[in-house]
Amino acid sequence: MALEAPRVTGGFFQHLLQLKKDVSLDTLPGYLQAGALEILSLKQVHRELCEATEVLRDATAEAKTQLDQSSLQLQNLLYEQQHYEKEIAGCRAYKSAYPDEKLELIPLGQFQQQWQGQHNKPLSDDPHQVMLDRLSHELTSREETVRQLEAVKARRDALASEVARKRSELGALETEVAKLRAAAQKVQQQFGIPQPGLGDASRRAGLLPPPLYLIYTQLAAAAAGLAADGPVVASVTVVGEVPLQDGMQRSASGPSAATGQPAGGAHEAYPLAVNLALRKTPVTNSAPSLSLTFSYIPSLNIVTVAGNRKEPKPGSSSRPADAVLLGGLYPGDDGSELPTVPGGVGGAGWDVENLPGRPYRWAQQAAGIDLLPPLPPQLYISGTAEGHGAALAAAEAALQQYIVERRAAAVLDKLIGAVVQQTGGS
Repeated sequence: MALEAPRVTGGFFQHLLQLKKDVSLDTLPGYLQAGALEILSLKQVHRELCEATEVLRDATAEAKTQLDQSSLQLQNLLYEQQHYEKEIAGCRAYKSAYPDEKLELIPLGQFQQQWQGQHNKPLSDDPHQVMLDRLSHELTSREETVRQLEAVKARRDALASEVARKRSELGALETEVAKLRAAAQKVQQQFGIPQPGLGDASRRAGLLPPPLYLIYTQLAAAAAGLAADGPVVASVTVVGEVPLQDGMQRSASGPSAATGQPAGGAHEAYPLAVNLALRKTPVTNSAPSLSLTFSYIPSLNIVTVAGNRKEPKPGSSSRPADAVLLGGLYPGDDGSELPTVPGGVGGAGWDVENLPGRPYRWAQQAAGIDLLPPLPPQLYISGTAEGHGAALAAAEAALQQYIVERRAAAVLDKLIGAVVQQTGGS
């Protein structure tokens, strides 16, 4: 109707113009009345067209709004897709310090057992949901591991703080003890009181030159560590005697620049020596299975070793049994030549038979002669360190290396093995 009304109205006006030309004006009012009705119909159609246009405009606006929303959602989805793709690519390209196999999820079978034990239900049939569950389980497990790690670190830090506090307390105690020792030494020196020790043995051990003192202390420590029910027990003692007054005179006069050689003839042994006695268990009052004496020759800066058995070994026409045993501890070291040591002479052409024992190379290493720096003898006798700080620092470093290498303990193990083999085969 909206399209027909204009056409009918146009035809009406054309017919009216035609009547105006052909018919008299008397019949015109009837046509005017009919035309007015047609104009009313035209207005109605026009109103309906306006209403239809308004409805169409509203529908168009609503459709445009929906289109804009859909376009915005599409752009958001595309941006989110690009973001996920970028994150996935970054994760795949990431190179960790740990191998990928160490960062992978736990095996599916192990995950199923843990999942069923925790949730009392089977896994989903959806692979995507299964992967989400595995990732969630892995995240929970790793967070728990991180919490445990933090707890361990906190405990470690607390222990470190406690250790530091105790070390500080010990350091303060060492300072106080050093002050007391210094005050006591001044009193002893003023009144001529000998320095107290753990009895006569400790006093004599304090008079040993550094090589013999190392052998004494380290062999004593190794002997104390032997099992009571072992095949062999060992004892270490200081033999010989140096009067205390002589020791004080040696400290004051400084007999030999670097070695502490007492007054006397050349190549004489130091008056004190170290004795090592090995006895097979069960221990009886009989003579030890092996008794060795470690002597120090200050002028040559070497340590000699002599055994107590002087009779020849069965099957050997001239060499004593102990010489055969000691010469067989280390291949190529029978003690027939003076070893080359710092501050010594060394080499062939020396008559070792006039020495109190054989200068085995293993004995020099056990005495630490290759490590100890030359120090004034009064440094070891009086304990004063003034003016010798660098030398003392070098001696402490050498002593640390000596202890780490366990030289004396290795020699004692060799001797025990030789005694067990010799007595077992005899």
